[in-house]
Amino acid sequence: MIAAIVMGVLGSIAALIGLQCTKVGGDNYTVKGRIAGVGGVLYILGGVCAMVAISWYAFNITREFFDPLYPGIKYEIGPALYIGWCAGTMAIFGGLCLVCSCKLGSSDKYT
Repeated sequence: MIAAIVMGVLGSIAALIGLQCTKVGGDNYTVKGRIAGVGGVLYILGGVCAMVAISWYAFNITREFFDPLYPGIKYEIGPALYIGWCAGTMAIFGGLCLVCSCKLGSSDKYT
């Protein structure tokens, strides 16, 4: 989950640098588009990391709940896991939108 947070923060920084309305990174829109694409890839990786961590925890909860020999406290799947799954899915879709919208063509301007 920490890896997901780190990738999300790095993706946010890259996406902010890749915005065409910012002056950070110069006026080369091709480079800015590629930086935004990298931000999208980082969002996708962060979403996948979050989904793996949340699903793994849900699997452990379910396995321990149905184990009759488990002596500890038996937890149930709660709303936090559903919120985490939704957040991971939204991060993946947001990253896909950034990747699909990045400008990879030449930087020729119309005259």
